[in-house]
Amino acid sequence: RRLLHVQEAQVSGCRALLNLAHEEKHRTLIFEHGGTDLILSSMQQHPSSAKVQMFGCWAIHKMIHRNETVRRHVEERGGREIIARVVQDLAHDSSLLALCIPAQQTLAQPQ
Repeated sequence: RRLLHVQEAQVSGCRALLNLAHEEKHRTLIFEHGGTDLILSSMQQHPSSAKVQMFGCWAIHKMIHRNETVRRHVEERGGREIIARVVQDLAHDSSLLALCIPAQQTLAQPQ
């Protein structure tokens, strides 16, 4: 039961960061204050939670899109491997793949 509450908190956190990441000034603040690391950590700690993975991938994609500094940071922190694991482990979920594959592609291509 406690794990469920922790997962729900991680979902809420990733979702909140995703919502904030729609504006450039917020993306900068999120990155400067360790938000990308928190997203990746949530994804690593809750690999079986489709919602954590979904909002995490989507938020990472928002953070790295057109931002080479953040893209490199996420890659250095294992983001490529984390998202590849999500794509592999949750390949049966087409909605999740639709959000994770763009992040995976953006990570693979320096901007």
